[in-house]
Amino acid sequence: WNHSGRPLKTDTSRTDCKDSSAAVCFIPWPKGSTSPPRTLAPRRPIKEHSMILGEVIGLRALEYNDLAQLQIWRNNERMRRYYREYRELSLGDQEAWYKAICCDNRNFCMFGITALHTGEAPPVASGRLLGVCGLTNINWVIRSAEISFYIGHDDLYVDATFAPDAVRTLCRYAFRTLNMH
Repeated sequence: WNHSGRPLKTDTSRTDCKDSSAAVCFIPWPKGSTSPPRTLAPRRPIKEHSMILGEVIGLRALEYNDLAQLQIWRNNERMRRYYREYRELSLGDQEAWYKAICCDNRNFCMFGITALHTGEAPPVASGRLLGVCGLTNINWVIRSAEISFYIGHDDLYVDATFAPDAVRTLCRYAFRTLNMH
C-alpha cells in the first residue's frame, strides 16, 4: 500500500531487487497514473547488506548477533581508555545498551561499520564488522548531534583508511538525510 492507501503495482520482470531471490519488486506508480512509470531510477547495488555506502566501508544497522564482538572490543584495555565507560562490560551490560540505545531511543542512531571491498589497505574480508559509529544525543529541535565511532578491528580504534571514510559517510547521512545542521 502506498501513502495514499492505494495498493502498489508490481512488476515481476524486474531483477534488480536487493534480494535476488524475490519474485516480485514493489514499485509505486505515479500519483493518478494508470500506467507504469516510463523510467525507473536505477538502484545502486547493496553490498554486504550495508544501508549506507562509503568508499571503502558500509554502515548497517547493529544486530543482536554483533553484541559479543562489541563486548570484546569495549573490554579491550588498549581501547577502553578512549571510552566514557571505564568499567569492563558484561554481555548483560552490552544487551542493556543495545536495548536502550539501538532499539528504544530515537535520539541515537548507531551503525555497524563493515568493509565493502577486499584488497583494500589494510586487506579485510568484505562484509566483516570493523567497528561502530553513530549519531548520539540527537536534538531534533535544533538539528544537532554528536558523533561516536571506533574501529575495533585489529585494535585500531582510529586508522587512516576506515575511520575517515566512516566519519565522512556518517556526516553525509546526518546532513543530507537527517537534515542536521
